[in-house]
Amino acid sequence: MLPPQKRLVINNYYKRKCFGRNALARALDLALLGVILYLAFYLLLFTRPAKQWLAPLLALLATGCFFCLSRLRLIHFTRRERERLQNLVWRDELLLMPETELRALLGQDETILLLQQERPATVDDLLPILRGAGEGAALFLTTTLTEEAKGFLARNASGLIIHELAALLDRATLSLMSETREKEVIASLSPKPKLHNYLRKISIFNGGWKKYLGLGIVLLALSIFIKPVIYYRLLSSLCFFISGTGLILRNKNTNYMNNYETNH
Repeated sequence: MLPPQKRLVINNYYKRKCFGRNALARALDLALLGVILYLAFYLLLFTRPAKQWLAPLLALLATGCFFCLSRLRLIHFTRRERERLQNLVWRDELLLMPETELRALLGQDETILLLQQERPATVDDLLPILRGAGEGAALFLTTTLTEEAKGFLARNASGLIIHELAALLDRATLSLMSETREKEVIASLSPKPKLHNYLRKISIFNGGWKKYLGLGIVLLALSIFIKPVIYYRLLSSLCFFISGTGLILRNKNTNYMNNYETNH
């Protein structure tokens, strides 16, 4: 097992990757959502002073539901991301594995052909193999096919059966990556902390604009049936403003990062 500090590094990676924001931004976002929900419930109970004590309780419960949903989303995302990292590690192992050892994993079958490379296989990569492949031969790739290669194969029927990386991983039995290896992979994929990257992540609303858009629509719909109408519409306008601000910040940060990467 990894020490708690290193385990925390891994968990923080999945949280940043899933939510697109750092811990402070996520906390402020949740607090802001709680305040808006409290105001909404307070206005709902505005004409019933004896029951206004329910407003903070309902807001707390609703915010807790949003928090639980975000945890479920994180669990689902972490599982998919860990599978992606595992496949990345396995692909690297297959690329570095001697051909004789890889053939031993696939079975000593003369009809099995191998193409070990990192970049997607192009038509030029396949041509030498297609010319010499016999009928019923199977080609296993440590990568995927480009769209041009898929089109070429579709236009030119061949007796060669091609299996991409996913099929090779299913056929070859490889060991699962350890927590130490997981941390090394995450460290290799995580960019070094830079000012422009930090500013992109610190936005409170980055990645959460859809949530405020949905809340604004609900509040606007409630204003049709529940009084005081003006206050619900003010709250919905606030949510729309937050949602629009978040969308603008997201697009601005994306354009900035694209320009930065192009110029550097």
